[in-house]
Amino acid sequence: MSRQDVPLSGGTAADSGRVDISKETILEYEKRNTKMLVADDDESVRHLIQEILESEHIPVTVCAAGHEALDLIKREDFGMIVTDIMLKDFDGMGLLRAAKVINPETDVIIVTGYPSVETAVTAMRYGAAEYFTKPFGVDQLRGAVNRLVEKRILDRKLKVQRHQMEVQRFDGETGLFSNRYFHLLLSHELNRCARFKHPCGLLLAQVTGLKTLQESELVQARSNGDTLLKNLARLFRACCRQVDFIARYAYDEFAFILPETGQAGIEVVSSRVRQKLDLLNKDLAERGATLSLGVVFGSAGFPDSGNSKDLVLSKASQELRGSSA
Repeated sequence: MSRQDVPLSGGTAADSGRVDISKETILEYEKRNTKMLVADDDESVRHLIQEILESEHIPVTVCAAGHEALDLIKREDFGMIVTDIMLKDFDGMGLLRAAKVINPETDVIIVTGYPSVETAVTAMRYGAAEYFTKPFGVDQLRGAVNRLVEKRILDRKLKVQRHQMEVQRFDGETGLFSNRYFHLLLSHELNRCARFKHPCGLLLAQVTGLKTLQESELVQARSNGDTLLKNLARLFRACCRQVDFIARYAYDEFAFILPETGQAGIEVVSSRVRQKLDLLNKDLAERGATLSLGVVFGSAGFPDSGNSKDLVLSKASQELRGSSA
């Protein structure tokens, strides 16, 4: 095995156990918080890998036996594992598979002194992040570890972005799609319909009297324990198919994306909404409400009303404004 000089810093804050967080990079922080397990029955190899990792300020646990390694990964959360493919009492492939079952996000580096195409393919199929053959260089291992640490940082950022997108996807008061996500959905559906030359309907509905009813008769506006907005959302869903999309477009405005739907289908949905609102108003009146809800519509069809999202949305908005004037 080629062994290069590994620079170890002396007298730094990290070496003394104290880290200057204000000067620490994201990569350094991730390394310091990524526990690593090294399993190899060759003491010289084990110590070399440990030295390389500790020079990168990565906390390392070492062991010589496969069953000991297995016990460790059951008890502790290791971000990365380096294991020989042939351990005295356990197969490295078995350790790889067990590690991925216990924590699929653990990155496993397989090293072997007896490489073959078969073992390389098997290791990748079982989820190994890297496959090294002995002897390997210090820079090779250091480079692989840094790539995996950077990948962990990127994965965490993507998870945060996906979570934020999921939060922004739905309106908190109704559970319907948000305005922002509505625009993405509409663009997607119109592009799909254009590709397959199918129609798509857009229906905008403004519920009149909503704010007044909520402000003046909030208690009476509750039905079955749900808020008025929750009941409206349930009402809208009952008027549509599973393939339709419903979004809260503004405070009292709602948008219906109706794939594969022409003007006749749009009118069917608007008629259902009116009928369901009438039923809701009767229920509210029985509960003591003196105010009621109304609805006005604006609609447009693709491609008849326009061949782009902006044109379709503009046509429906103009019709809605004309109806509510």
